[in-house]
Amino acid sequence: MWSERGQKKSRYLGKEDNTTVKLIQEKHFYELALKELNNHISMLEAFQEKDLIFDPAIVNNKLPRAYRLSDENLEKVIGPDEEDKWYSEAQRKKAESYEKASDYYKAAHKHNAKDGTPMRSKSEVHIGNALIDKGVRYVYEMPLRVMGLPVEPDFAFYSHSRGRVMLWEHAGMLGDEEYRRDFADRLNIYIKAGYVPCVDLILTFDTTDGNIDTRLIDAVIDEYL
Repeated sequence: MWSERGQKKSRYLGKEDNTTVKLIQEKHFYELALKELNNHISMLEAFQEKDLIFDPAIVNNKLPRAYRLSDENLEKVIGPDEEDKWYSEAQRKKAESYEKASDYYKAAHKHNAKDGTPMRSKSEVHIGNALIDKGVRYVYEMPLRVMGLPVEPDFAFYSHSRGRVMLWEHAGMLGDEEYRRDFADRLNIYIKAGYVPCVDLILTFDTTDGNIDTRLIDAVIDEYL
């Protein structure tokens, strides 16, 4: 409060059991807590920008030429990396699943990516080809069980920058009510199971006229490699 001369005056509000005092205390606490959290976020963002991926090939190349391991011996020494182990197992499960699939299921995959993978839509072919062009090993419609239900994400690949397998769902027929309902149900299953969109679940969509923005797809892949 202020005096008639424009001087700031203090006012005694009482002890801690006073409601106003409690609110002021909480206000100052939250302000300081928010400041501390922002500091932590800034530190984490700076930490994430650093290249902390360990690459055995870089270590090997730093050795004098006489001591460098051949590619074959290097692989024997370090063993298969996480991507190799995941990809081998995922490919095995996919092959078993496709072998048991019905003719109706196989007939629905009438488009082919550059590597010969049969796919359902031209938009998915664009995504598959973009992954191939960037040297990304992916599995199309990898069989999973999420919340006890069978789910086949459109694409799955190992992200070295994030150290995890990324699932990718592309919605291409949102103009169809049944398709929208099915896509929403799948998304709900993923979220309930703990998959976080834009963290370990990529979501992309066709444009309103049914086309795909290939520049956006390239940018998405670059973001999650």
